[in-house]
Amino acid sequence: MVMANLLLDHREEIVAAIENHTLVAISGCYDSYAASYIPFFLYKAGFTSSSSCNKSPPRIAVAQSQTNDVLSTANSCSLLVGDPSKVSYHVESIKPVNSTSDILYLTEDCLLKCVLADPLLSDYGVIVLTNLEERLLTTEVILALLKRITSKRSRLRVVLCFDGGHVDEILAFFRYSSKDSTQFEAEGNDAPKPQLGNLRPLGKTCHVNLRPQEKLYDVLYLSAPCANYLNASVSTVWNICKNEPLGNILVFVPSNVEVEMLQTNLMESAKLFRDQGTSSLSIVPLYANETIDNHRKNHHHAARTIYICCDFKDYRSKLDTITYVVDCGFSRRNIADYVHTGFVECNVHATRDEMRQRSNIIRGKGKCFRLLTESDFNDNTLVMEYPISEIKSNDLTSTILFIKSLGVNVFSQFEFVVQPPIAAIEHALTILFLLGAIDNSGEVVYPCGNVMAELPFTPMLSNFLYRSTELGCSEEALTICAMLDMQDMVLKRGNTNSLHQTERLQAAMLGFAAMEGDLLSYFNVYQLARYYRDEDSKWLGRHMVNASAIRAAEKKRAHLAAILKKHQLPQESCGDNVAVLMETIFKSFFLNVACKEHLVKTIITSRQLDVELSVKTRVVDDEGNAILTNELQPYLMVSSLDATKSRRLYIHPASFLANEQPDWVVFNESLDINGELYMRDVTAIQPETYTYKGLRLTSCIYCASSKNNVLTTFFLYRFTSGRNLPPTSQIFKQPERHEESEDKFMYLQSRFAQEPSAQPLKEADSIGTTLFGLFIALFGITFACVPLYEFFCQQSGYMGTTKKVKTYKMPPEKRGERIFEIDFVTHSHLKWDFKPAQRNVVIGAGETTLAFYTAKNLTDEPVIGVAAYHVIPDEAGGYFNKIQCFCFEEQMLHPGEEVDLPVLFFLDPDILKDKRLFDVDKITLTYTFFEANSEIPPEYTTLLSRHQQNDSYEVKIGD
Repeated sequence: MVMANLLLDHREEIVAAIENHTLVAISGCYDSYAASYIPFFLYKAGFTSSSSCNKSPPRIAVAQSQTNDVLSTANSCSLLVGDPSKVSYHVESIKPVNSTSDILYLTEDCLLKCVLADPLLSDYGVIVLTNLEERLLTTEVILALLKRITSKRSRLRVVLCFDGGHVDEILAFFRYSSKDSTQFEAEGNDAPKPQLGNLRPLGKTCHVNLRPQEKLYDVLYLSAPCANYLNASVSTVWNICKNEPLGNILVFVPSNVEVEMLQTNLMESAKLFRDQGTSSLSIVPLYANETIDNHRKNHHHAARTIYICCDFKDYRSKLDTITYVVDCGFSRRNIADYVHTGFVECNVHATRDEMRQRSNIIRGKGKCFRLLTESDFNDNTLVMEYPISEIKSNDLTSTILFIKSLGVNVFSQFEFVVQPPIAAIEHALTILFLLGAIDNSGEVVYPCGNVMAELPFTPMLSNFLYRSTELGCSEEALTICAMLDMQDMVLKRGNTNSLHQTERLQAAMLGFAAMEGDLLSYFNVYQLARYYRDEDSKWLGRHMVNASAIRAAEKKRAHLAAILKKHQLPQESCGDNVAVLMETIFKSFFLNVACKEHLVKTIITSRQLDVELSVKTRVVDDEGNAILTNELQPYLMVSSLDATKSRRLYIHPASFLANEQPDWVVFNESLDINGELYMRDVTAIQPETYTYKGLRLTSCIYCASSKNNVLTTFFLYRFTSGRNLPPTSQIFKQPERHEESEDKFMYLQSRFAQEPSAQPLKEADSIGTTLFGLFIALFGITFACVPLYEFFCQQSGYMGTTKKVKTYKMPPEKRGERIFEIDFVTHSHLKWDFKPAQRNVVIGAGETTLAFYTAKNLTDEPVIGVAAYHVIPDEAGGYFNKIQCFCFEEQMLHPGEEVDLPVLFFLDPDILKDKRLFDVDKITLTYTFFEANSEIPPEYTTLLSRHQQNDSYEVKIGD
């Protein structure tokens, strides 16, 4: 209420400043309060009322960076106005804007989409921006656009709300006229200017500084630098609990990973302080996407609550007051990685402005503990005053394409608050040119560039959707893009620490997985979910699919289809022609080609290029040790083989290809997780498939390794629309011959043209080399026997091994005339409660089904069991293919433990051709558990006793 009273006290000053100035900066107030109260003040002052010169009065638009902030502030403002119909929100581009509301809350991305449709924002009379202290990339673009718009619309008001940050820098940006303000090239610049009549001109800028009451909290610093801020945070928290009066504690750490680590450390030491008589505690981690209702549900009442978060805005929506703040002095920054098409996360010192904002959460008396020395806090070389704008560190490819689509041909004349780096501009223009979005003069190519500018995806994924309209697979591409936008919510990943939850998820993913990769696998999820959800209400839950995510993907797909329809682009399906879809994927993601590191080394170090390419995987490493195929293997990007900053990449664990790990892949973007780069949206490719005039993709790798810079030239002409590949002599220039060195690529072109001359000594050496190579081959085959045998079992189902099904499958349009009822029967020779979760299912031939069993140990001792299965009638067993099964695997259940056991199976369509089964419409699957011969591990007793000791202590934890 302190912030609300502060705004109410300055209400008349704020309204007067907005009436008389084009731009007003308001500082010293929380963004959440300013975004709710300032539009309310303007609404009551008549800024949205009609007049004789304007039959349709402009509305008030409030733009915020986060969706949760938009929803919460819109609800607060509607309560202040008293009429919910006067306030609306717009958080997704797929939702229509309420044209009858006077106040519109929307995200910054949605405001940029409004600029595409109406470059002068003629529907709005006041634009309110918040979160300016963060200097986000979208905020920088909006500020630059608003400066141009206000040069054309003299009566437009812009209100900037600061909770910190460099206010003077932005005010100075708006005070000075733009160099090309008279040549605003955006669409609609020829619109007639309204006559002002008796209206007096507005002033340019005004700064309203809300000075709150004097801070009553104390700031404490360390006497010496700490070696580990997590350990220092734990000791500081417990010193507060031991020596300070009751009051809630808020701890700041850089990332969510450290939130979990700190929570674990606090829990481990909580027992000690409980024994010392410390009052009850509640440890609550806060996350950015957590709603108020979830917070209230997870917040357990205690005398003192310890909150842990990585952003001070994560706490703003919570209701408790804070008395103590523990600030580690670090924050998380994302820096664009141009080489690997992603972002690199790093911990940096928080700015002084950020640390002041964190401590200002304390209202009244309290203490702020900053885990750095006071001299370090005031050292400008170590701690900056204000944060650096994201325009200095982010990828600008999508931003530059968006600005160019507005009609700004000369990007250097576009004025930002902070000018972007030249290297970032060059990189963005190069990527856009290679994708065909701009031509060699820098102008946007219609419709490719315009479509990509409207799509809310990465440049390569946007290009994929456009390319699909050219190659005739846009229906599939629409589904893939919509599902990738919702991929974090599609599958119910739940608690990743639960082994049984993970097994259920893996079984479900195996049923959807396509051998081509993630893009086609998510297409399978969408198609199968829409097909089966109407026939079986429990199908989605049984297959770990989120129904709300499928509905959101349907809406997203309809929105994307509307964009293609607006540009009159065809929407066609490729049917079962997967090759067309794979070609579209490669032509869009060709800059993100990666292959396994050992394969790159083999290609670079060997002259027998074509021979080495036939070896797809290695069985042993350089020291002769067997390679475990279930471990994540490193990849290298093809386009960065000659770069000094090339890093290893790994397939993301959530990918459908995480266990397959093909040799060659393309991907959409990379993520930095705990210092490692992971590829997302991965698709497996065969490099020998993509050739042009005899030049293979692998030959380009060979050239890139020689640092001839040929790869970029090859890709430049190979996969850009409207360009022809120049003669080979222009791409691969003949190098000068030197006796001591020889160009390896030219050697590949000429070594078969020369007739070999036989020499006895060389022939003898060749025989010895051949024998040695034969020995090495036999040695390698020995290590290959085990994985080859496993592969044989997986393909044939021999010895009870579950089969692997990797197909690109479309759901059947209708089931055949015959359907089968699968009954599930269980037996147990153990004291277990073993039963199926469903008694039967109905499937058709050629369909895949996931079923679950539950097993519970009814004894007070651990028991190890093994299951065997049987199919009745016996003739149907050959057509019953297990993809994933718990049979023939030992299962140890602790006393009273209950587990879920998934079975994923496929009914072979050849069952319809078997004359012996013409009259069979019911198949029974029987599972029986027997006691295994294995003994209980001796460590179990120790673990059980330790577990019982831990259960004797109760500490309240919030999820």
